[in-house]
Amino acid sequence: MPNQWQLDFFSLLCQIIASIYVYYNMSDFSPQRYNEYERFMVSHRQTVWQICFRFAKGDQDRCRDLVQEVYLTLWLKFDQLRDDASERGRKAWLRRVARNVLIDLHRKEKDAVFYDISNLPDIPESPHQDVLSETIEEMTELLSDSERQLIQMRLDGYDASEIASALNIKSDAVYQRFCRIIKKLKVIYGEQ
Repeated sequence: MPNQWQLDFFSLLCQIIASIYVYYNMSDFSPQRYNEYERFMVSHRQTVWQICFRFAKGDQDRCRDLVQEVYLTLWLKFDQLRDDASERGRKAWLRRVARNVLIDLHRKEKDAVFYDISNLPDIPESPHQDVLSETIEEMTELLSDSERQLIQMRLDGYDASEIASALNIKSDAVYQRFCRIIKKLKVIYGEQ
């Protein structure tokens, strides 16, 4: 567990970061409301630290990251805290918000998959790569400019609705044009 000086310093640092974020990202920033938030957080910084420290299982670096996330979320949700709430109710609200933030972060991390790609072997180029590239180039030369544009947009990752809005046509028209392109190429190259 960190000593009181470390806890005070880190709490202050997190509050400064949260206030900078709030100042630049919130149009309805109220200095009075922020002062209330600051007083509230100063009086409950030990609680936030303890919750995050337990969740981080003693890892202080991880705990610091969690505290920062909790402080930011508490500020963003501070308007939900009733002004007439008792001290016990305020502390319960703080604990609930902090735990929800930590649970959400845990779910995101649990779903994330990390692979160590540093030891992967180099993939040799396929001897058929050049033939495939030449065939694709030949096929696209047979298409009109608008058909090539449609294919290129799809290869660039645009879906049908994005292509439709970019070309000022309906989504159904995009699908119809793709079908026509496929039929055209099947006729030229024979259905295989």
